[in-house]
Amino acid sequence: MNNSPDTSAGQAPVTALDLNTGQNPGRATSADITESISRMRNDIIKLIGDIAWTGNSKKAAQDLQHAVEDFTVLPDDATQSSTELQEALEHLSQVLVQVRKRLEEASQKYGMKNKGKIHRLKHLPAHFDRQGGIQLMESCREDVRGAMDQLKTTLRNRNFEDTCSTVPVQTQQQRPAGREKASNRESILSSAQIVFNAVETASGMIPIVGQYLGGAAKVGSTLIGMIEGMDGNQDLAKRLEARVESISGYLHHFQRPPPEDQKEESSKKVLDLQVQLRLVEEEIKSINNQSAIKRAFRSADHADTLKQYLDTIRTTCEELQLLVGLNTRDLVVEFCDAARQSVQRELLNVLGDGQYGAHGHSIESASCLPGTRVQILERIDKWVRGEEGPEPGSTERKESGTTSNRVLWIRGMAGLGKSTIATTVAYRWALRGTYALFHFRRGQNAKDGLLACALARQLGERGSPEVRNAILQAVRDHPSIIGERPEEQFEILLVNAMRNLPSSQTTCPILLIIDALDECAEINTAVKFVQLIAEYDLDLPPNIKFILTTRPEAPLLHELESMKWRMETLDLPLKSKADPDVERYLRSRFAKVKGGHARTTEQWPSEESIRRLVEQSEGVFQWAHTAIDYIQRGGDPVLRLEKLITGSGPRGLDMLYSEILSQAFENKDQSTNDRHLLRRSLSILVAAPHPISLDVLAYMLAPPGTIDSTHRKGASTDDLRNEILLNATSLVFVPESASDEIQLMHTSIRDFLADDGQKDKPYFVDLGGAHRELARDCIRLMERDLRENICSLTDLSLPNSHPDVQDAVTQHISAGLIYCCRAWALHLMEGGRRNCPEDPVAMKLNDLMIFSTERILQWVEVMSLTARLHEAFQLAKNTEMWLKELSDQNTDVATLWNDTQRWMTEFWEPITFGALHIYASTIHFCPLTTRLWHHYHAGNAKP
Repeated sequence: MNNSPDTSAGQAPVTALDLNTGQNPGRATSADITESISRMRNDIIKLIGDIAWTGNSKKAAQDLQHAVEDFTVLPDDATQSSTELQEALEHLSQVLVQVRKRLEEASQKYGMKNKGKIHRLKHLPAHFDRQGGIQLMESCREDVRGAMDQLKTTLRNRNFEDTCSTVPVQTQQQRPAGREKASNRESILSSAQIVFNAVETASGMIPIVGQYLGGAAKVGSTLIGMIEGMDGNQDLAKRLEARVESISGYLHHFQRPPPEDQKEESSKKVLDLQVQLRLVEEEIKSINNQSAIKRAFRSADHADTLKQYLDTIRTTCEELQLLVGLNTRDLVVEFCDAARQSVQRELLNVLGDGQYGAHGHSIESASCLPGTRVQILERIDKWVRGEEGPEPGSTERKESGTTSNRVLWIRGMAGLGKSTIATTVAYRWALRGTYALFHFRRGQNAKDGLLACALARQLGERGSPEVRNAILQAVRDHPSIIGERPEEQFEILLVNAMRNLPSSQTTCPILLIIDALDECAEINTAVKFVQLIAEYDLDLPPNIKFILTTRPEAPLLHELESMKWRMETLDLPLKSKADPDVERYLRSRFAKVKGGHARTTEQWPSEESIRRLVEQSEGVFQWAHTAIDYIQRGGDPVLRLEKLITGSGPRGLDMLYSEILSQAFENKDQSTNDRHLLRRSLSILVAAPHPISLDVLAYMLAPPGTIDSTHRKGASTDDLRNEILLNATSLVFVPESASDEIQLMHTSIRDFLADDGQKDKPYFVDLGGAHRELARDCIRLMERDLRENICSLTDLSLPNSHPDVQDAVTQHISAGLIYCCRAWALHLMEGGRRNCPEDPVAMKLNDLMIFSTERILQWVEVMSLTARLHEAFQLAKNTEMWLKELSDQNTDVATLWNDTQRWMTEFWEPITFGALHIYASTIHFCPLTTRLWHHYHAGNAKP
């Protein structure tokens, strides 16, 4: 095999044709180069097949061969070509020359197939290299694909120009060239937009690479918007159009989640897409200056419009920087390795579910309406980017030695939109960085102490491979992290894991957003979190930033003010600045109300009515939101609006809440049980420490002991949605799916319902009484529905995580029973802490005694099957402490719960692996002197 001749220093470059013929005819024609490319293509394919690659590099060899074989775009007629096409062909030819040369060198290292024993022994040492030429072939493949993409773009542009120049003279029968060009472009962009929309929808169902694909689709949609707005610089428009078409071609494969047997093809598409995104990034960077934009958007001479285009391009650059910076090879490896995905899920499950709870539905629907909160969102964007300088309307304080760019805190009274702004920031930066979002909720405080775990869980799911691996390694090193103190969780998961990220991962922002910090049940926990941020400030990479939202309440306010961090205030003195946004929000919502009711007219509502509503809102978005829901739902919108603006309607949040709730109860027939069910539903929503769905609510409202676990009487989910909660939907979000979370629309609604000032109202919720009632119901429902081997499993060798086991869990364990298993102890303790005229011990100990002596193992079984064993251990510990504090007469039951903790600790591994081991092995090794053995050994255990 002949090696390619070298080019000596000082000589003119040798064309690809020279390297194949040994002649130097000057500049080769396009036809000559095309012929040369075809010959080299065959040489390379033969070389790939002949070299004795190491065993683990065969796939890389196949990928390189596929890239070289994919030369279907070579022009059929290259005799008449433009200079641009000639240069693209020459570039491809030169790339192939280098690829062939590198492969020939590899043949000297690894040897050739079909050679004798002596030949193989000579090259044996190279085969101990585990990489075995993988990096060489991947580099060659990317070079080939890059050259091919350049050629494809050139051909598209040439074909586009040819199409537009085929009409030398316009006649009545001929279409103008400009119109044909526009029609062709519209067709390409329309088809691409369909693909991008489909991929954005499907991306959430595609593991590992789904977020990456969704980001690429969003970039494609942004490019389409830019092209459609251009009225100048057609050359730039054509180049961007070619990029859109190329991205669309690669994403077409992902309009639906690809099946398992197409993972190899899918992986190839992802790697090809990454090459194309790099080219798009270069294209966007080349136009990211104001003069280029002005040439492209000649009519966009208005300053605001021009600024909007510049902002769009800047955002696209940031999104591309994140996408192009991702290690797609690692993503593809994870995507194809199902076992690796399973291990990662199990490790992340150690950190809990990581739910952020964005108002019970999608993060997009909880975001600011477009066109509102523009100034504050722009200031936050600048802060995220690290752009210095105080902004009008904000408070930024710096002192020597402080890092004000680490933390932004947003303060404001209830209802001013802090949570919505926090969610909007997360949504806006989702494709330009990584975010984790945690909403504190008053009343649902079971996860307050797991804040660092929840943030780390989300980073492990959304972050780049490097960020994910850092979180996973921290969990591997500390498998019991969820049981550690909050400050240790913070140090291990957010400081130690992040401080050693590679430099490539410290450019795109990582946002940790903690909303409603003041609603943390233990205010000292919130204060400690603030102190931890300050303590570890200098240990964190500069791209990790915290956004905190809070009401201005001491002592949290005092702690935050002492830190001298960047602050945005939403308090009521800024009401006049919020009025235009409130008005825009009201107009948007009224447009939807008009479309759905026959009583409204085109002129409704009047300008005066909108002005009056804006005035009544006093800048409080929660009032405007509730008022519109009140107008829209459950009555005549024209009459309800009239009632609000004439003064007979409620003013202020509390009065508005009272009006809606009072009407909801008045509309219930007193002869039915509906009022009682509405009152119980509200009390459950207020007191529940975990999310409540319609399924869970129906389960909790069913009379214990009167029905079995599959057929329920009382309020069905349809009854709850269409009857019981119907008139309260201005304040209660009721989802379409019975398994999705119901939520009070705002924390202020919960505060209002539990306020002692409402004691004489039918909707008042006595928190102590609600917890006591729920504790009793949870224990009785568990006593009724728990049983040994609840899922009827038969194979001890199957882990809890096995799909067959989880299918059985879904079939046999209801969401309501899971809620009871998680919440009973929390209700028990909260009910005992609050003032109660009756004796809480006498009320609850009898039920607790029966449950403790008969159902502990079955309760642990459910918690094991649902991956909540850490949670179960903490509940057992809290129950023991509560019993000891409550009465000295509860020592036997307290000892039983202490035994339960010791047993779980001793046999943690088998219980975590498979719930059946609770009965098959672990209980038999329990010490004979323990209360646990006494109640649960084989002769005493209740089935």
